Amino acid sequence: MKKVVFNYLVTAAFAVSAVLFTGWSCSALKKLVSEEPEDVLAQVTSMTTAKADNVFINLTGSGEATIDWGDGNVVSKSLDDEPHSYQDYTHNYASTSSRTITITGKNITFLVCPENQLTSLDVSKNTTLKILACRSNQLIHLDVSKNTALESLFCRDNQLTHLDLSENTALIFLYCHGNQLASLDVSKNTALIELNCSNNLLTTSALNALFETLHSFDVGEQKRVIIGGNPGTNDCDRSIAENKGWIVEN
Repeated sequence: MKKVVFNYLVTAAFAVSAVLFTGWSCSALKKLVSEEPEDVLAQVTSMTTAKADNVFINLTGSGEATIDWGDGNVVSKSLDDEPHSYQDYTHNYASTSSRTITITGKNITFLVCPENQLTSLDVSKNTTLKILACRSNQLIHLDVSKNTALESLFCRDNQLTHLDLSENTALIFLYCHGNQLASLDVSKNTALIELNCSNNLLTTSALNALFETLHSFDVGEQKRVIIGGNPGTNDCDRSIAENKGWIVEN
C-alpha cells in the first residue's frame, strides 16, 4: 500500500523528496514540527463516501489518529512524522450506503484519500495539514481556506467548479486538472512552482487571466504551468506566463 502512495505522489514529475518535504530539508522539517505547540487541540476531518469496498486513507503526523468509519467500526494508530513513514487505513463495508468517515488527531500533516467515491470532504479544522491528496473522487466543493499551512494540493479528477486558494500562501504544488474550473486565481500563491490545470473549462480569456495572476518571483526552481485540454489552450497568450519565468506546457 505504501508503494501506491509513493507512485501517486511522484506523478508530479519531481523527486519524491521535493513533494514530501516541499522545499524543506529534513532538519528544517523536524524543526518546524518541533515548534508546534504541545497542547494543540484535536482536529477533526470528515468525509462522506458511498463506496463499499477498499476504502483507503493514508495519514502522517504526530500523536494518535482515530478513524470512525461510520458503521460502528473505529480504529486508532500512532502517527509518525518521519519521512516516508505513513499509516495506512483500509476498510470494507458490508453494503453500499452513504456513510460519514471521521478522522480525529492532534497534528495530521498529510492526508491521502483517493478513489473513495467521496461526495464531501471537510478539512476546515485540520489546520496543520501540509499535503492533501484527494484525487479521483466526486467532490463538487473543496474548502481549503483554513489550511494555511498547505504546501501541496492534489485534487485532480473531481467535479470542482470553483477553487479558492487565496489563503494558501505556502502552496508549492497544485494539481487541479480534470475538474470543471472556468477560472483560477493564484495571485496569493507566491511560492508556487508547479501548476497543472489541464482538462478544465478555461477559455482563452480565463487562461490569460490566470497567467496574469502567476507570480514572477525566483523561487530557485523551474516554474511550470500545464494547460492542455482547456477550450483556450491553443489561442491563449502564453507569453504572459513566459515573461514571468514560467514554462507553459500542454
